Amino acid sequence: MPNFTQGVSEEGNFSPLLSCSLSLPFILMKERNVQILDAISERESGSWGVSWITMSVSDSAYSSLSLIFSPTANVTLDPDTAHPKLILSEDGKSVRWGEKPQALPDNPERFRRYSCVLGREGFTTGSHFWEVTVKSGEYWALGVARKSVERKGSFSLSFLDFCPCPEGGIWAVGKSGGKYWAYSSPFPSPLSLSEEPRRIRVTLDCEGGHVSFYAADSGAELYTFSGASFSGETLLPFFLLWENYKIWDLLRRIS
Repeated sequence: MPNFTQGVSEEGNFSPLLSCSLSLPFILMKERNVQILDAISERESGSWGVSWITMSVSDSAYSSLSLIFSPTANVTLDPDTAHPKLILSEDGKSVRWGEKPQALPDNPERFRRYSCVLGREGFTTGSHFWEVTVKSGEYWALGVARKSVERKGSFSLSFLDFCPCPEGGIWAVGKSGGKYWAYSSPFPSPLSLSEEPRRIRVTLDCEGGHVSFYAADSGAELYTFSGASFSGETLLPFFLLWENYKIWDLLRRIS
């Protein structure tokens, strides 16, 4: 979907500018700007007339996600949990896939089989939520994981051992193969969506045993895991990047 943006001046007034950007992440080694029209004017009715559009074709195959946090909680990614092929920023707010594994210590907290990373801040009580802006990307998952989640081997004992699932201590949704999924047990459940969510809200109710996911822009519920028994264990934000299509940026958490 094109993303339309109306300009705002430094004084807070809307400028007579409307742009549309299209991102095509799988076209490699190219970068193009196509100017379709050359001016924009405000109609007498007060609505905006489009007269130029920019289409950007990026040379990057990486997707990007942004997490929104509140000023009261500075949640960052835990570098001690990151898979060796995941490269974290110095401030712990972003992570991307690296082509070669880094020489990192094989400490007990680190994921070794699958390219995952956990949030540093955990939850044991109360209700919490955070939002993830999905800018692009085809292979990713996000949600909540027990602190005791398996780090070195498979997520489950089923033949789909590569999928995060509740029996493995992970409650997550994601995208793979052009489709959206809830990673339920024993098999992932396909999500029927009217449109692709660009911002996903993860809601955790520790006492109620619920993990819910919403399209934050519309408020539509995507999926809810219910009846989970967390048994007072610490729960952590969970992120999984498949292959080399992903970049994730953490901004701030809302709780």
